[in-house]
Amino acid sequence: MSKAVDGSNSPEKILEVSKAAVVNIKQFLKENNLSSAGLRIMAEQDDCGCVNYQIHLEESPDDDDTVVEEDGLKIFLDPDSVKMLRGTKMDFTETPDGGGFTFDNPNDHHTH
Repeated sequence: MSKAVDGSNSPEKILEVSKAAVVNIKQFLKENNLSSAGLRIMAEQDDCGCVNYQIHLEESPDDDDTVVEEDGLKIFLDPDSVKMLRGTKMDFTETPDGGGFTFDNPNDHHTH
């Protein structure tokens, strides 16, 4: 059974998702008739200490997932990713070349 955590009120904050990121993801889900889907974020650390991220949509969490909810958006995290993402801030930024997600992760030893 997956474990639900409210991202905004949890005493042990795993992942903080900015309003811009939530709005962008929810807009994408709505435009693609995927309103019941959630966002899976996977994090892995490579040999040099850099954290690499994979993001994709899924209909439901796996049994061992932690589910973080931010303003109605469900985010599915596997147990290994929970360890790597603890304390991370996720944002969405627009640039002249397009937009994308950014992660400020205290566990990414390459950037801290």
